[in-house]
Formats: sequence, C-alpha cells, structure tokens
Amino acid sequence: VEMVTGIPVSETVPDSVLERASQIELIDITPADLIERLSGGVALSVSLNRIVDFISRLIGRSLIPKDIYYFDRIPTYINPTDIGLIVFSALAITFLASIYPAYYASRITPAEAVRHE
Repeated sequence: VEMVTGIPVSETVPDSVLERASQIELIDITPADLIERLSGGVALSVSLNRIVDFISRLIGRSLIPKDIYYFDRIPTYINPTDIGLIVFSALAITFLASIYPAYYASRITPAEAVRHE
C-alpha cells in the first residue's frame, strides 16, 4: 500500500479474529432490500410513541414514568435536513479522502511499482 499511496500502513489483527475468519460471512443486499429495511426502521421510529402508549394501556402502567424520566415521550423526530447534511458530508469526506491516493497512484507506472516487490 505504501508504494502506491505513499502512506505507510501497519495492520494489527488479533489472533482471535484470524482464528474465526472462516466464520465470517459477507451479506450482499440489493439496493431495493436496503431501502425496504430502512423504510421499515423509519416507520418503526415514527410510530414508536404509539407502540409505547398501546403497551402502557395494555399493562395498565406507564412504560415511561414521569417521576423517573424528564420526558413523557420518546423523541423520534426525523429531520430531513439533518439526513441530507449527513449524506452529503459522508459523500464529501469519502471523495476528499480518495483524491490524494488516486493522484499519487496515477503518477506511478505499474512496472515501477511492481519492480520493488
């Protein structure tokens, strides 16, 4: 990695991780499935207070007692501006972090990089 990017990289992986490497399974999920799962999470968070109220009525006592907690509702407001800012920031950081290694790698000929190995 250092020859291509110019950045020294040292890897330290615990032996327990290497021993269990055969147990690691990659999960490939399609974009449609990912969107479906995220939508389910959003739907759950938006209706969480209704679920808490239903369970409270079902058992006959409050799940969020006012004498213990300083709030009576679970704050589940989803702000689209915040989500947009987070997505934009993640993409910008990813793009900016890839510029230097890509620039450095573009200046090296493949034969030169392999010759030192």
